[in-house]
Amino acid sequence: MKPFTLAEAQTWSDAEALSYLKLNIPEGWSVEVSGSVSVEIIDSEGVAQWGQTGVDPKMVYLDAIGWLRIRSHITQTPRWKPRATEVELHRPLRESKYPDPPDLDPTEIADLYRKK
Repeated sequence: MKPFTLAEAQTWSDAEALSYLKLNIPEGWSVEVSGSVSVEIIDSEGVAQWGQTGVDPKMVYLDAIGWLRIRSHITQTPRWKPRATEVELHRPLRESKYPDPPDLDPTEIADLYRKK
């Protein structure tokens, strides 16, 4: 994919952003534009790999270009690599050796506030 800067992308028209997208899709894939604001990227087997609808066509095209750039990215930072095993989310609570205190009596509490 030919690199570009954000300053360069800001100057593109809708048609230029769409042509850049079409030039950089993998071979055998296609871009389907419905209306002026809905885009789908279809792989060589006819399966939609990405799709979005938006208000501004240029923004949707740029979003598709961004997806194409990061879809095959492999992270080098261990923090972002997928886990090899799942982490158990349920953690049992420890039981207390002390019994729960008795419930408060509502009338006793109301008496305390009346005295104040």
